[in-house]
Amino acid sequence: MSIQFAAVHEKNTWRRHSGHQTLEAAISGRDGAENLLRGFERVGRDMHKAYGVVHAVFVWDDTEQMADALRLAPGSSHDIERVKVRVELVELFQVKHGPSLAQIDEWFRSSSPNVGTLYPDDIPGGVQYFEGAVAQVLVNVYERNAAARRACINHYGYACMVCDLDFEVRYGSIGRSFIHVHHEVPIADIGANYQVDPIRDLKPVCPNCHAMLHRQDPPLPIEKLRAMLCR
Repeated sequence: MSIQFAAVHEKNTWRRHSGHQTLEAAISGRDGAENLLRGFERVGRDMHKAYGVVHAVFVWDDTEQMADALRLAPGSSHDIERVKVRVELVELFQVKHGPSLAQIDEWFRSSSPNVGTLYPDDIPGGVQYFEGAVAQVLVNVYERNAAARRACINHYGYACMVCDLDFEVRYGSIGRSFIHVHHEVPIADIGANYQVDPIRDLKPVCPNCHAMLHRQDPPLPIEKLRAMLCR
């Protein structure tokens, strides 16, 4: 088994190496994909300086069929999107000849948590939503199930349920469809087959309020943080 790592930079569209020992280290470790994307730690600072902006990172076990693709969520400097791409596709690329930005967008669009085209009537009755696959984003959370996120936001809308901020109202078109989704269940305690109720368990919140909710462990209830804000 060998862990493969490839970054698509502005100045080097396929910088590949195999120095990580585990997938977890390659993704969430100090020199992993998440810190590289955010520009954190030595790897983020040095690689950004040498090769420019990071458009995406691909991490895979060369004995498996699927690779993890990660990139910063559009409009964010810290939220990370993560999707699966077939290893046979990423293995086709060579040094300085990686995937185009259009190809990267297509991979993420096909699995993206974008909610702009799904409406409540499109959600089948009786559908069960599950979450799993531990990931490091802002905190240790379970990787978001895109269908559950869509169902949540189609029910509640894009306004923060703590401070009422609507990014499109505040910032115009650049803020359209931007919002975090907070899991009210202590997700570090749930299992891979936990059944998510997107209306009961998930709530839309802005990044600032999301960070404040996680200032305590377990996270603050939304109602409590809202009451603190109102004071």
